[in-house]
Amino acid sequence: MPKGREKDRQDDGSTTLRSLEDLRNVVVMDKLQLPEEELPELDGEAIRAKAEERRQNITQIGQWIPTRLAWLEQAALLPREEHDFVESKITEVQKDLDDLLSHPNEAYRRVAWASALDFQFKRSLKSQTQVEALLRRLVSEKQLVRVKEASDGFLRAYGQSYTVPSQAAFEGPEEIKIRQTLVDLMRRAQEAETHADLSWEDLLAGKQGSKGIGVPPEHVVDKQKGEEYWRPGCQLRILSNGKRFWVIRGTARNEKLQQAIGLTVSLKVNLDIGALPKLDPPSVKHLNPEVPKKIQLLYHLVRRAWGAEAERRALMILKRQMAARATFTPEQFFQKGLPGSCLVDLENPWEDRDQEGHVVKVYYDVFFLVTRSIVKGKEWPRIDFDPDDPEKVPIHIREYLSRCKGTHPEGEKFQGCPYPLRGMLQAAFGQTVKTARMNGGNNS
Repeated sequence: MPKGREKDRQDDGSTTLRSLEDLRNVVVMDKLQLPEEELPELDGEAIRAKAEERRQNITQIGQWIPTRLAWLEQAALLPREEHDFVESKITEVQKDLDDLLSHPNEAYRRVAWASALDFQFKRSLKSQTQVEALLRRLVSEKQLVRVKEASDGFLRAYGQSYTVPSQAAFEGPEEIKIRQTLVDLMRRAQEAETHADLSWEDLLAGKQGSKGIGVPPEHVVDKQKGEEYWRPGCQLRILSNGKRFWVIRGTARNEKLQQAIGLTVSLKVNLDIGALPKLDPPSVKHLNPEVPKKIQLLYHLVRRAWGAEAERRALMILKRQMAARATFTPEQFFQKGLPGSCLVDLENPWEDRDQEGHVVKVYYDVFFLVTRSIVKGKEWPRIDFDPDDPEKVPIHIREYLSRCKGTHPEGEKFQGCPYPLRGMLQAAFGQTVKTARMNGGNNS
């Protein structure tokens, strides 16, 4: 130790620092290294362009998946002699499909899995047995995973619970959509098993028989409590003797509602058919206090299904009226580019997505009238669209499409039209291409 420093050494071995020089001798000064790369400019137009590109890619994936799956199924049915000529193409398409289902981009992978399951659940199956066979196949192909606990799966069918592999990256909107598609499949299969299904007119007219009804979820806004929530939906099979009807079976994903339906069945709760058109549920007295409650539950569930059917029929009538006013078919409008009006009727629900590709809201029964006009001296035809006109756009999508009002240059693949009108027209064009291929290319 240097002379004169012995007095700085303490009994515990520590050293007392007397100056800044002492500090420099014992402390290593680390330099902070910050990244030097330039940050990208937060250009709104550039970000929107990339988001639009992603939305278009997602739309294309949603159209590509079902057409390829359908083609693969048709190819599998070919005789061996014919199958050999397309075997290499089958391998190529299957590889492309597998690549999409394992794509590194989560948004693309998510829509690929959702489109594949949507395709499977939109089959025309005629019985519960066929639906159960489909579910077993999807499990064996690892498109679905069967789980023991109901809380671990967002899909329920015939006492079993299912989910999708984590690779699918499903979020709430995808789960809701696929769950409803499976519920619709089971409903169609159940109705197909009962050949003599009563119509609403038959039921209200007092005819005997059974009817399968789908009770949709109901959005409730309680202004007094400041609460907003959804009442769950269910599937019911009711039986009528011409004067009264009762539930013979029912299924609901909501456990509380399922228990209530089960109690309604076991108590043989029934309702006078004449009570349905009335605005208030019947008030009855009974020794069992559960019976009046279940009568009111049955009234509200069947009324909700009846109201949904009435809305669906009103949309069907409006769609027919629009089709009658259209001057050209979709094939003539989209394939030949003729000037005039056309009914755009999307086969699949329209998914509104954010910049990350997440589904924000799903719109069902999307259809409207659109007009093309030729303007002399203009390079592109004009697309005229008026969402405020009730004879051209149904009320449930009017507000969503309000941003697209006006006359727009058509552009290549409708690029001159604002979103979401642009995406809907592109989807409708894709439908006509698919129809033309199915008809052997004859779309005249």
